Amino acid sequence: MSHERPDHGHERADDGDDERTATPAADDDAQQSPDDELPAPPHTVHDAFFKKMFSDPENAIGELRAVLPARVAAHLDLDTLELQHASVVEDWLRQRHGDLVYTARTYDEHPVLLWFLLEHQSSVEPLMAWEILQKAVAMMKDWRSKHPEATRLPAVLSFVLYNGDAPWTAPTSVQELIELSEPARADFGDFLLSYRYVLDDLQATPTEALDARDLQPLTRLVLLAMKLASSERMLDELRRHHLDIARLLRGPQGKDRLETMLYYLWSTNDELTPGRLTEHLEPVLGQEIADPMLTVAQQIEQRGFDKGRDEGRRLLLLEQLAERFGSLPEAVSQRVHDADQADVRRWSIRILTAATLDEVFAPT
Repeated sequence: MSHERPDHGHERADDGDDERTATPAADDDAQQSPDDELPAPPHTVHDAFFKKMFSDPENAIGELRAVLPARVAAHLDLDTLELQHASVVEDWLRQRHGDLVYTARTYDEHPVLLWFLLEHQSSVEPLMAWEILQKAVAMMKDWRSKHPEATRLPAVLSFVLYNGDAPWTAPTSVQELIELSEPARADFGDFLLSYRYVLDDLQATPTEALDARDLQPLTRLVLLAMKLASSERMLDELRRHHLDIARLLRGPQGKDRLETMLYYLWSTNDELTPGRLTEHLEPVLGQEIADPMLTVAQQIEQRGFDKGRDEGRRLLLLEQLAERFGSLPEAVSQRVHDADQADVRRWSIRILTAATLDEVFAPT
């Protein structure tokens, strides 16, 4: 049976506690991929998969060319695209999204910050445009602090890749959020605060439209996986795209990339086991698929966890905490959802004797 996607508000990738900036970092770590491995818990795997795949500039370039308005893309020299570490400047925004930050330049040499954001939850966020505006301002403040001599600001383009369960219906512009009559809105015009983000709504995009995009095989497969991972249609789509899979396997790092995608599919849908995937793909791909499938099966065995059991322990702990200490802050709920099982077990024992919420989570 397929996983029910839990709605814990905005998903968050486990980025650790490092201080990161939205501008080029000075050390060697600045060019490392944000996630070297996919985390096991189902509620973070979407963010981790997104960040792992789209931290490759080749994939990011293909997606940008496909969805940016032509008049915008015409100004961007996407060959200058460079991944930066994402900065979450305000505490209340900390790790709320699986975001990536790229820098690029226009053909006339002006800097542009490109913010990639994965928004995955079972309900649409009505005020997403407002949240994105605040993040964009925080990014520009961070840039300004590092360029105190500058008298102009970089352009910031925000991009949302949405793969939730229902089509995105929230406004994509801050101006649309402002409560005014239409005549007043028209007269106020440019005096109103306005910021718009680019939206790629995978749920509302037919697979035929994804096929029509000029994408590399990996990028197309990643978008299909994010759109259909929990659907029975995924098996048929993989068979239909067997040529993309074959091209991917024969390209640089193709086996590793395919293994990551296959692991993601299994992590989001119990039905997509290595055995079942092999059964559907071997007739069209032959023995090429056998080695990646074996690796994924070994990874699953080595992980040695029951996804449903682990998530159940987290939910039980949250229920116990709420019963003992009352309504829980969002930060506490998210900390439990992001924790590994060793922490969950330790906190579940502490709750029996702790007098306060802080005592439950006190460092060991």
